[in-house]
Amino acid sequence: PTHLLHGDLCMVLQSKSFQLQSGLDASSRPSTVLKEVTDQNEGGIHFKVYEIAFGPIGDPTVRTLSIYFDIPTSDLCKCTPQQAKHHKRSRHRLKSSKRSLQSADDYLTVVPPFDDHQPLDEATFDLITNILALRLKMVRLFSGGYDFGVVHAAKEHLEISANTLKQSYFSLLRFWVTWSWPEQVLQRPINSDTDVPPVETHYDCNIH
Repeated sequence: PTHLLHGDLCMVLQSKSFQLQSGLDASSRPSTVLKEVTDQNEGGIHFKVYEIAFGPIGDPTVRTLSIYFDIPTSDLCKCTPQQAKHHKRSRHRLKSSKRSLQSADDYLTVVPPFDDHQPLDEATFDLITNILALRLKMVRLFSGGYDFGVVHAAKEHLEISANTLKQSYFSLLRFWVTWSWPEQVLQRPINSDTDVPPVETHYDCNIH
């Protein structure tokens, strides 16, 4: 771990700063574009993005690799070796980590973090990409560079987009549940003494 995020151990893999700039889209309409910058002293509206890991990728007991937007400086601080040793996760802490996952967004900005899942199938990849695009639109909206009327209309548009993404997620979820391999209820854990299951025989699979 390299940092403490609101008291939780984490590793900041990278951080980048971006500037919101006014421009024109492909149809010559006013638009806001993002430009990566190295000096936040330049004019315009800036925000910072962090890629943060809370543990090994694929470990279900920790929060997944996530992208955070504009974390308050009071919530993210460098971790000393003494602090890392003091906060070292025990098995009990891992079991209770689900509680911290439920409240992880409470102390962050109005733009929630983006969980950086990396699916293999194209449909799920498109869904994850669209969710990230929605997060960026929220960053632009809450940057403070728009008047009230624009913000109100844009929020309604973002809510419609969010609901559309939710419907896409639940549609994919039904597919995942239907076509996922059913869990087998075993009498004991699998180890080196476990017998090899029979092959070339009939299997009964019940989908719940």
